Amino acid sequence: MDMILANVNHIFFKVERDLSEQVGAIPLPFFGMDKSVAAVCQFLNSKNGLECTNGAMCPFRHIRGDRTIVCKHWLRGLCKKGDQCEFLHEFDMKKMPECYFYSRFNACHNKECPFLHIDPESKIKDCPWYDRGFCRHGPHCRHRHVRRVLCMNYLSGFCSSGWNCKHMHPRFELPPSSDLSKDQFQKKIPTCHFCGEFGHKASVCKKNTENNLEQIKPSGHARHYPPNSYANHHNNSVHQNSKNNSISSEGQESTNDDSSDPSPNNSSTMQQIKINIDLKDAMNIPRGTLARAIYAKFHNDYYLDKYDTRLWYSINKEHQFSYHSTFVHLVEPDGNTLKWLEKAKDSSTNIWMHLWHAFARIALQFFMTQTDINGFLKRGSMFILSEQQFAIMLSRGGFDSRQYRQRLSFLDIGAGDGEISAILLKALRNINPEVIVDAFATEASWTMRERLKKRSFHVLENLDHLQNVHLVSCLNVLDRCIDPIQLLEDIHRILSPNGRAVIALVLPYMHYVECNSSHQPLRPLMNHWPEKAKNYSFESEAAIFFKVLENLGFKIEAWTKAPYLCEGDLRQSYYWLIDLVVIASKVNTMPPKFDPTEVKLVYLRCVGGEVGATSSLAPKIGPLGLSPKKVGDDIAKATSDWKGLKITVCLTIQNRQASISVVPSAASLIIKALKEPPRDRKKQKNIKHSGNITFDDILYIARIMRPRSMARKLEGTCREILGTAQSVGCTVDGRPPHDIIEDINSGAIEVPAE
Repeated sequence: MDMILANVNHIFFKVERDLSEQVGAIPLPFFGMDKSVAAVCQFLNSKNGLECTNGAMCPFRHIRGDRTIVCKHWLRGLCKKGDQCEFLHEFDMKKMPECYFYSRFNACHNKECPFLHIDPESKIKDCPWYDRGFCRHGPHCRHRHVRRVLCMNYLSGFCSSGWNCKHMHPRFELPPSSDLSKDQFQKKIPTCHFCGEFGHKASVCKKNTENNLEQIKPSGHARHYPPNSYANHHNNSVHQNSKNNSISSEGQESTNDDSSDPSPNNSSTMQQIKINIDLKDAMNIPRGTLARAIYAKFHNDYYLDKYDTRLWYSINKEHQFSYHSTFVHLVEPDGNTLKWLEKAKDSSTNIWMHLWHAFARIALQFFMTQTDINGFLKRGSMFILSEQQFAIMLSRGGFDSRQYRQRLSFLDIGAGDGEISAILLKALRNINPEVIVDAFATEASWTMRERLKKRSFHVLENLDHLQNVHLVSCLNVLDRCIDPIQLLEDIHRILSPNGRAVIALVLPYMHYVECNSSHQPLRPLMNHWPEKAKNYSFESEAAIFFKVLENLGFKIEAWTKAPYLCEGDLRQSYYWLIDLVVIASKVNTMPPKFDPTEVKLVYLRCVGGEVGATSSLAPKIGPLGLSPKKVGDDIAKATSDWKGLKITVCLTIQNRQASISVVPSAASLIIKALKEPPRDRKKQKNIKHSGNITFDDILYIARIMRPRSMARKLEGTCREILGTAQSVGCTVDGRPPHDIIEDINSGAIEVPAE
């Protein structure tokens, strides 16, 4: 049976007309609201010429045809630009962005990946030079070389197939600049590393001096070598120096601020040497890595022998400096210093030892610090002053070991392998052979501590129990510890009234903390670091450091400038930095007068009803003139109502008299309200407080804790106490505390205003 159905295309419902005309659409209340889930505006994309009059306030999404890629942030509902986004806010499979994994790895394991998978070969353009007959890059060209068959009709003059011809129609004009690769079309503009301007190199810079121009002539080795790992002193991270001294052909010392590496992992180390090699010699440099290192070492050692080492100890006397009277000029290296330099040259020629150390560092760097590796490999030998030079400095600093006829205490902070400490001990024993020296040392590296124990040092974990030490050395540790100000305060505390402190600091000052993830100190030693570190000379930074020492209670007795030497590697026999060595004494200051009206508050954590250990009370109340035993008895009496509970007490101290008040917590108040029987804390462990308290007890505790609560009303404080009761494990009126909180929120339980 056939059924005749009438055409219904001319029938429209009112709701269809309202939807098409967006009847009832209210503009957005304010600009920038999220429209990611809204419908598409019918007026903006209509074919009848109408446009949306609401503009940016339209509640529907405006989809424009010129946006050809779907917004990847809109797909996740995270796009904040709305209609102003330059990408398409519409789900269109043909306009989806490209899949990162397929474009990067040529594979995507997501079977339902919504992004486009485009063949990487299809994105490579044809090489315009190859199409014209020849490409000079050959198989290394980044464009595609497609081999085609030439159309003989086109070469004869005319091809009837035109662009539809299956053969190639070659073009003989030059390709446009857009088809050229960057390395073919653009020429790199040189940058001057001296003045920072474009268009010329540093070798022809007019602002550079003649000495510097001699150093930066183009050559195969005229550069700073990468920092080595041996430049760690004692406990010892690498030094970060923004200024590296260099040697010119005349043996003069100059400064190159641009040669330093600012990254923490590649911070500048010992002194680097710039080498001047003629262009003819540079053509004969070997290509192998090891051969280049040996070749560079011969040239470096040649210029090291010609370097004027007296510059290590000299300062600028024309600088306005108030500490010139205490300066000790050591003039030049003595015999022991020269012996150490010769020993460093001999050890640097051992190729097999350096290869073994290189492979060992690669294997150990994953689970050991650089200092631990140096201690394990017995590398990183350092040198500052010889025995005779240390003796001169101690004598000019007013320290004479002959005044200590029997025993003398010596402490080296950050002693490393103890080599420099041993030199300083020899200087003391040479002055007074009969003196017995008690040598103490601190060190963070466990491998260095084992080497110190072999040298008969008493290795300490901290400085808490030391006092009245006659001689304290802190050599190149202040710029590597996490809090140098606290370390100087500890040195001042443990130093005896007639003792001396030997302090060495690398200048220019650059701080680096090896054990810290950020490698930054809590408090820098000098406030001008790191912003203005390059603007200060050696004398200026020395004056700033002297002011820091004087503010901390030290007096500058003597100081000098010396090299901080480190044994070298295959590239160079030794490296160096410039050290400021200071001999300082402790300024004897009178303690402040006692003020009987001063009030001090001391908070202690104790167990109620029990006398605390005097060993824990003494460090806190002993300096205030109170007896730990008497205060412990008073605390036990004042907390008898809280027997067995851990509470906080406040000691209000005035005129050496202490009044005790209990500062209970919410948990201790709840446990006290449970009225549990006393227990022996040593025998009974892991007690469960599963008792029951009333809601009146909660209100009472809330009123006590009200001054310390962050809630605006007592109702909020009650909820806080109920949360604490939930964590304690008790019930309130036989119900879980969380149910009481829900009743308070719903209004079933009313809490008074206050």
